[in-house]
Amino acid sequence: MNGQGTGMGPDLTGSWRNGVDYFLENIVDPNVVVGENFQLNLVTRNDGTVVSGMFENETEGSVSIRTITDSIVILKSDVASHQVTDQSMMPSGLLEALTESQAMDLLKFLTTK
Repeated sequence: MNGQGTGMGPDLTGSWRNGVDYFLENIVDPNVVVGENFQLNLVTRNDGTVVSGMFENETEGSVSIRTITDSIVILKSDVASHQVTDQSMMPSGLLEALTESQAMDLLKFLTTK
């Protein structure tokens, strides 16, 4: 929002115009509509480790995946498989982890100009 954040989701600047229903739908079930730029990528390396995040960049010899904590560059020669899912990086059940008061504060924040 306002140029701050990690880029793991859409820019929320001006999103208050969408209204509370928009946010409830996307928070309660974030996998209903997932923008292509926000789909979960699973990259399995030849050694069996898995990197999950959003596709960030690709060159002739590598791919870059943005995880929650940082950006990881993986050589294509180290990639055993690459799967793009229809899942969002946003976890389901976010509101369940909040108290009613916290959920109301979040929705007020998101829907206030």
